[in-house]
Amino acid sequence: MSGIVKSCVRFCVVATLVVMAGAALFASPAAATDDDVCRIATDSRTTAAEIMARPSGPCEQASRAASGTVWLDFGAPALLRGGVGRYRLLLDNHRVDSVDLYFRRVDGVIEHVAYDPASPTREWRSGGYFTVPVQLHGVPVNRLVVRLGGVKMITMSREPRLVEVTRYIALERKDSALFGMAVGMLALTILFHLSLFFAIRRRFQLLYCAHASVLLLYALSYSGLIMLAAPLSADAISRLICTSMAAATATGLLFSLDFIEGNVLPRWMRRWALVGAGLSILSATLLLLAPDDLTLVAYIFGNIVGLHALLLIAAVVATGCIRRSRTAWMLAAGWTVPFTIGMIFPLRFAGLVSSAILPDGAMVAACTIECLIVSLPVIERVKRLRLDHERVRERQQVLERQAATDALTGLSNRRGFIGAIERAVRLRGGEHPIALLMIDIDHFKALNDRYGHVRADAVLVDVGAHVGRAAGSGAIVARYGGEEFVVALVGLDQKRARTIAERIRRGIEARSDDLLSATVSIGVACGPCGAIDRLMVEADLALYDAKREGRNRVALSAASIDPAIAA
Repeated sequence: MSGIVKSCVRFCVVATLVVMAGAALFASPAAATDDDVCRIATDSRTTAAEIMARPSGPCEQASRAASGTVWLDFGAPALLRGGVGRYRLLLDNHRVDSVDLYFRRVDGVIEHVAYDPASPTREWRSGGYFTVPVQLHGVPVNRLVVRLGGVKMITMSREPRLVEVTRYIALERKDSALFGMAVGMLALTILFHLSLFFAIRRRFQLLYCAHASVLLLYALSYSGLIMLAAPLSADAISRLICTSMAAATATGLLFSLDFIEGNVLPRWMRRWALVGAGLSILSATLLLLAPDDLTLVAYIFGNIVGLHALLLIAAVVATGCIRRSRTAWMLAAGWTVPFTIGMIFPLRFAGLVSSAILPDGAMVAACTIECLIVSLPVIERVKRLRLDHERVRERQQVLERQAATDALTGLSNRRGFIGAIERAVRLRGGEHPIALLMIDIDHFKALNDRYGHVRADAVLVDVGAHVGRAAGSGAIVARYGGEEFVVALVGLDQKRARTIAERIRRGIEARSDDLLSATVSIGVACGPCGAIDRLMVEADLALYDAKREGRNRVALSAASIDPAIAA
């Protein structure tokens, strides 16, 4: 394994220990267990006195899918036996219309506290709990029952919590710190990877941002922070929590398929995973939009599909690890904690494990840890892609330079010359003046036949170097073909162009002994940049005039396109 994979594994182990420590930290010693609370399904006419008339203690529990009216019988909570103090009763976010709390004092008086879960001003605690205030005034309490009216479905009954106000405030502070950190980290993760996307633009980056976004929605919904933006009902919060988790399995599957190397996973597994992602998206849609009558069906379907998706993710990552995929090992390191916790949810819904096995906020913490760990391989992949992209761009630039450069002289070739002229026209405009010099080495074929190709090529190199020096730094110089060179002087008139042409001719003539007695003939033409094709023709005709007049001379174009400049 590479160093970064080992780092991910170490970080995963530390993260697991952190989650386990958080479980111990967030567990409330004053919370009742699920078995201590008796769930009783009755019709709506049953009164609190009738419920309290029955003996407290174990009973035949009502189904978690019960609807209508459900009573929660707490018996005689130890915290309330003192008869004084302020407390908070924390109830799971059931889909109910009303919550009524009844507690019987030792003097026989039954006190009642009503709670409206649909009220925009209802008390809310992070983690999706209803919070009902309980205040005692010196008389001990020997029975506590809670009536849930208009129950649509008790999807999953986490243990109710009865805590002192001071303990409640401490729990709120811990949860606020956890959820605030999680939401901040998830939001920063999304922004960071979006910024990377605009640099590389790969699909797995968008899929990962989508995955982190649904995890952010889950954290906002579970923590209740979404209530700061919109006063949603308890039912809406419950739907968002379940929808975001279903969507997270879909985005996780799609991200893993795109992130793991394409040749690692077999085709049948990829197709199966795509079907699983589609089912997760369908499940998320049903959980969000299903009518109340289909709530139970949607939840059962969602848990089955979620369990299938988690197992499928495990199969995809395991296959990648077996086939020695580096990215699969990294994903395994990042997803160990949330996968383990995610597997507990459908098992808890089915009643196979206790609801007390997970502390509140464990999944939010696990999702945050996941984003931190998985960000490492994503960043490494982006870095590798960026380096590959830069290498490809550098090779492309080298090839483009080679395609536009004459291999013998190092000057631009015809293609490079045309490209340079086009850039000059775009930069300065078609009406800007330009002068063209067509240069040809006199009797070069005879020189080549007499001295051979090697020495003749040396003459071409030396002539090209001299033309470049004499034309100046602002000139565009190219070997146009064979023994012919061309110079473009942007912004010069014909008089100044002729001066430079004579400088080139005399310099080569002065070095004729070094250049095997070579001389050059030069044709000059001037005009606007936009008429470069006609100028090439005029400069070529002027070159022929120079050769007819005896060679080793400069000839001006007889038919200048711009008489004012050519004069």
